Amino acid sequence: MHLLLRLVLTAHAAISFTVPLTNPILSKPRVLQDRNAAIPEGQGKWRGIPYNDPGLTRHFKADGSHISWAFNWDSDPYGAETFSEFVPMLWSDEADHTGKWFRNVDIAAYYGGTHKRRFLHVHRPRRRRLQEIHPPAPLQILQQQSPHQRPSVTNGPAPMGLDYLRRFLSACSDCHIDWIVIHWYGDATNAADFKKHAQDAYEAGDHRPIWITEFGAFGEEEEVIEFMKDVLAWMDHPDQRYIYRYAYQMASNGSLCNEDGNGLSPIGKVFTFQ
Repeated sequence: MHLLLRLVLTAHAAISFTVPLTNPILSKPRVLQDRNAAIPEGQGKWRGIPYNDPGLTRHFKADGSHISWAFNWDSDPYGAETFSEFVPMLWSDEADHTGKWFRNVDIAAYYGGTHKRRFLHVHRPRRRRLQEIHPPAPLQILQQQSPHQRPSVTNGPAPMGLDYLRRFLSACSDCHIDWIVIHWYGDATNAADFKKHAQDAYEAGDHRPIWITEFGAFGEEEEVIEFMKDVLAWMDHPDQRYIYRYAYQMASNGSLCNEDGNGLSPIGKVFTFQ
């Protein structure tokens, strides 16, 4: 089976990529049409969950849940609930990740049938080493894994984040790029910065659709809940249809799950059902 790989760069300094498996390259308008045609506006059906413990994913399987996809920084779901789409990630170019990558991609393709399948590639270089990593280095990794590259990045200061994205796009001017992946972490009282980061990434990425694969807010629970309600309503609004998918960090005890891990936290309930 021919795999058409779609790269995406991450704003902490990551490189990810998404991959449809069975169809020709999709144009940007087609990507947006797919989202809007398949998902009623305002219902957040493009929400996802990052996880490490697959057992916690069961809490997001419920009537009225808006969770439709999940990832775990690996290419194997390790027994996660199957109610949502699992998106494999090639976390790095080390052998313990690359050695199983193509097998797991084949499995994902098989279970994906004739539908588009999406993959994330080379999560993020270590932040301490980030300033030493120039855009051509991850490109070499990607060229070994796929004949067609496309980009993704975070909200860190230069040379990370959008600065890295711009440099990558300049170095990869001949790449076919379908969408951009970003992260955001910040204070729960600063929803405006979250929105600005998404808008700035959209502009820096030449108006390509955005995946927010990680975002998280710091503050008191009440503040985080207010932040969550604000940004969910904003992302789900038709004006932000360029935000293709998003995932809050993460399905873990004390975040989207309660401290005991036996159910959703108040924040998790808002993210899952709001």
